[in-house]
Amino acid sequence: YYDEGLTSIRARDYDQAIASLRSVIEHYPIGVYAPNAYYWIGEVHAAKPEPDYEAARQALVQVIKSYPASNKVPDAAFKVGKVYHLMGDCPRAKSALSDVAETYPTKSAGKLAERYLLDQIDC
Repeated sequence: YYDEGLTSIRARDYDQAIASLRSVIEHYPIGVYAPNAYYWIGEVHAAKPEPDYEAARQALVQVIKSYPASNKVPDAAFKVGKVYHLMGDCPRAKSALSDVAETYPTKSAGKLAERYLLDQIDC
């Protein structure tokens, strides 16, 4: 299911990608690919031609809350901040991105958050 989901993302078949990735979570909720599936569901919801930022945020938060030991947590946290910004919630975006920059200063997500704060956030 996971590979099908990624293939569908590359083909820009977003609905199929979400369905395949949800199958990963349904069949293997504690499997190694579950946090990645939630992450990619969030990415897909944000990237669709008609984005669903709230669904994206919810999927990304699942990575953080349900799989705190996952290596996807820093990236998911960064994307949550970015999604808040895309939703027009600048204060939450600033708070979330600041947390990522402080919590993961040596990770790429922390550096991206710091750069995003400097370049994009003006509230």
